[in-house]
Amino acid sequence: MNRQGQSFRLVVADSDGYNEQTVLAHSEPIMSPAWSPDASHLAYVSFETGHAAVFVQSLYTKQRVLVADFRGSNSAPACRRMESSWRWY
Repeated sequence: MNRQGQSFRLVVADSDGYNEQTVLAHSEPIMSPAWSPDASHLAYVSFETGHAAVFVQSLYTKQRVLVADFRGSNSAPACRRMESSWRWY
């Protein structure tokens, strides 16, 4: 995650730090990124709704899904394998 002026960015890169790509850029903070087990998705907390909310985003299609927007704390997303699939918590 990088902050550029008034913009926050969630970035991914190769293990050597090269080939940096912006996953999300927003004027509100982005925090607590978490990888899916197959590295195809990232979950993160964004404050773009006015409070902490958890989104999951595909790194291939760029599609984002809001998965937690509850009253109270929405933080620290995690992924767990469940039989042949996985779930975000």
